[in-house]
Amino acid sequence: MIITENISLKLKYSKEELHHKLETATVTNDFVRVSKNDEGDVCLEFNTNQKSDSAYIFIGNVENDELNGKIYNTDYLKIKSQPNKKNIILWVLLLGFDVLFIFGVPCIAIYLTTRKTLIALLCGFLALLFVTGYYFLNEYYQIKKCKKETLKFFEEL
Repeated sequence: MIITENISLKLKYSKEELHHKLETATVTNDFVRVSKNDEGDVCLEFNTNQKSDSAYIFIGNVENDELNGKIYNTDYLKIKSQPNKKNIILWVLLLGFDVLFIFGVPCIAIYLTTRKTLIALLCGFLALLFVTGYYFLNEYYQIKKCKKETLKFFEEL
């Protein structure tokens, strides 16, 4: 998902002090974890579902005592960093299967019971719209939650 959130913070300390504080930081909750990343000076991972791998990541750079960064979904970063043919074909097939399943099952079920093509297509489209909307709202909510936790983490640091 390409939903990201920009974060800009004015820091009270220099870049070196920030690295030292991040190395010695004790995180009080299980949601935020300090990590390392080649793309930025600061990296935080967010553990949303109590699983071992992170679902969201904050990557930021320090310039003139100001931290600028973005929160990303880790799946998006994996696809962006490794766009080989196998991954692209896999994602297209998964997306096609999801669309056919989410649209097709309600559409076929309604058509078989009512024999009305327009109503069946409309129900299939509404099911697809509902699932897509739910996915976007959930992603938006998780990104906002990660932003709040990032700001809280740097306030406590």
